[in-house]
Amino acid sequence: MPITPDTPTAEIPLDLIEQCVADVDELAKLAARMRRAGGDVDRFMGLMPRSERKLEPVSFLVSGLIPADGMITLLAGPEAVGKSTLVTTLAVEVAKVACLAYPGYEGHFLGMPINETAAQGTVVLLSGEEASTVIDERIMAQDGGKLDNLDVSNGHSNINEALGVAEATEGPISLLIVDCARQY
Repeated sequence: MPITPDTPTAEIPLDLIEQCVADVDELAKLAARMRRAGGDVDRFMGLMPRSERKLEPVSFLVSGLIPADGMITLLAGPEAVGKSTLVTTLAVEVAKVACLAYPGYEGHFLGMPINETAAQGTVVLLSGEEASTVIDERIMAQDGGKLDNLDVSNGHSNINEALGVAEATEGPISLLIVDCARQY
């Protein structure tokens, strides 16, 4: 028997009524999320519980930590806690994966594997506060001077000048590190 607006409530199966109430509740939740997002669909999707999102797969340079394909990762923290040392280590590890001097090298960063496909290219490290001798010593301690796909540049007066180094790099860039962004 089809249900119409004239069907008496007593004749509507209870499970159908419960499903309709659940659907109305779900629509109300979705409408509230859309209001909180100001009508912005991307913000709306960000407000959805992860279990309900249909996310595009993300390619990672460092598994689960640093996305590839032009996505941005921010490392922030108080002064003098080792951020520059950490990103220099990251730069060396990623460069080793793609460097011909290290055939078959399986790089890791903080215990997570580095994606060999995403690591193919040049690693560019732009330093806004470390002296070149400090950076060079850190790299030599980890690499011994074998890397030909790690470009390090410092002493730039502004971010545009620093990024000019990256733009002048031939071929693909697998990782661009700007350390320290506040300097620019």
